[in-house]
Amino acid sequence: MATGTKKRVRHYKDPKTIQTARLTMIVAMANGNVIGNKGVEGMLWRLPEDVQHFKRQTLENICIFGRATFQNIVEGFIGKPLPGRISIVLTRDKEYKTGFDGVFVVHSAKEALTKARRIQKPGQQIFICGGEDIYKIFLPHADRIIATHINLDVEGTATFPELGKEWCVDSSEKHISTTGIGYEFVTYKKRP
Repeated sequence: MATGTKKRVRHYKDPKTIQTARLTMIVAMANGNVIGNKGVEGMLWRLPEDVQHFKRQTLENICIFGRATFQNIVEGFIGKPLPGRISIVLTRDKEYKTGFDGVFVVHSAKEALTKARRIQKPGQQIFICGGEDIYKIFLPHADRIIATHINLDVEGTATFPELGKEWCVDSSEKHISTTGIGYEFVTYKKRP
């Protein structure tokens, strides 16, 4: 190497050497833990305050979605991935492509977490954003849940898993939406 020339060294995060990153689930659910209808686009309710809450929590962070949830956002809501977030889409379909630059497609929970931790910048959080199967897969690995409990009876085929005794309420705030629907922001944490 010539004098005065520095060798460029790349530093990649090795998932085995990273401390376990906080893994947060974020979910909105109606009575009975209903989160949606499998195979049906769109939300079962209109709650603009929850949309803003989701945005505040997830902006500038990493979001892991199941394929159907991701497609629902892209095709049913805004026509593109959520801006200001890094999206990771978990799917069993090995041929699946999102059609968007900067969206990562993975095929296992382990691959999703490895990818998230490799691209994670200091201060960034990892959010699990649904749907039903994705919540079930990641619940044992999460240490925090940010839930919006919506006081509304709706029919749905997709639900959020029941929480076990390892979870406790860390904080809660009750509100009434401009749409007249009662809701509560609840943060759960895993007991030590």
